[in-house]
Amino acid sequence: MSVPKCSPSHFIGKEIEAFALLPKGGVQWLLRIPSWDFKWQDDYRFSKPIALPKGSLIKTRFRYDNSATNPRNPHHPPKRVTYGSLSEQEMCALRLQISPQNPAEVAELRRVLGQKKFAQDFAGFRFTVALDPNDARAHNNLGLCFHATRQTKLARQHLEEAVRLNPRYASAHYNLGVLLMDGREQTAAEDRFRKAIEISPDHSNALLNLGSILENRGALTEAEPLLVRSLAQFENPLARFNLGSVLLKRGAAKEARPHLELALASESLQPAVLQNLVICCAQLGDLDAALKHAERLTALQPRQSGAYNLLGFVHLKKGEPREAVASFERAVSLNPKDNQASANLQRARSALAEATETPSNPRP
Repeated sequence: MSVPKCSPSHFIGKEIEAFALLPKGGVQWLLRIPSWDFKWQDDYRFSKPIALPKGSLIKTRFRYDNSATNPRNPHHPPKRVTYGSLSEQEMCALRLQISPQNPAEVAELRRVLGQKKFAQDFAGFRFTVALDPNDARAHNNLGLCFHATRQTKLARQHLEEAVRLNPRYASAHYNLGVLLMDGREQTAAEDRFRKAIEISPDHSNALLNLGSILENRGALTEAEPLLVRSLAQFENPLARFNLGSVLLKRGAAKEARPHLELALASESLQPAVLQNLVICCAQLGDLDAALKHAERLTALQPRQSGAYNLLGFVHLKKGEPREAVASFERAVSLNPKDNQASANLQRARSALAEATETPSNPRP
């Protein structure tokens, strides 16, 4: 891998070193600044990227001077400096940009680095809360970490403390709303999202989640403008999908279609989006497009009876009872308890029998 750029420290930084311990022994120096100046905070690029073999261990050393004799110390007399991203704090963090020579290693590298960063952040937020229990931002961040590790009770405690300490903290209200939403406390979550929007009217994610809750409750008229406002702030496939779904439920299939098609950009949403697109295109009379989406859905979900039920529905609409029977039979074989598929199968068989029936009195 190569290390093309790095960026370090704040006011009381004195010396910064970064080097790699190579797997076969030896040291590869990456950076050394013996007398750090805050004005130098920037990205530093090597004139030539440095190649590091797999298994290299990157180490850093930071030295600080929090004395009265340090001319760059902003505090006179000196005071305790804590961890944090503000200029008067220090993070003791060096960021390196790396480019794996083997593209296949990117996913694993991201996973490992993500785990390392999360562990560091978690420890840092714990320390910050212990140092200053009245730090609303630290409680919010620690609550997010507990939520990510499914420690729901602790997450809720810290997020509630964050909004207690700072009632105008929109992000904390939003994050608490997400936690409540995940716990199926929809009414309480709705209140938090509304509070976040009251404080920050352009909070895209709060607008999105409140719109989703209202859609699920059937309050489509109220949900639609919230989703439109969310998209005005930030392009989001989930907001596109939800807006398309709201419009489809309101009978506006023509307006829903472009939003649903844009939502296909999200791989995780594709099954749900395709289901709605099948229905949307069928309502618009574009049965060829509906069939294409239904076939794509069965390719994504070959073991889901609902996918084949939709495929059979489109074939039946197209006047193709034989193909419809095959699709519904597949749906029933996957889930014998799917009553809708069973009923549709009987309809398709009747249509097929009617289409292939020989007239009893054929005309000459």
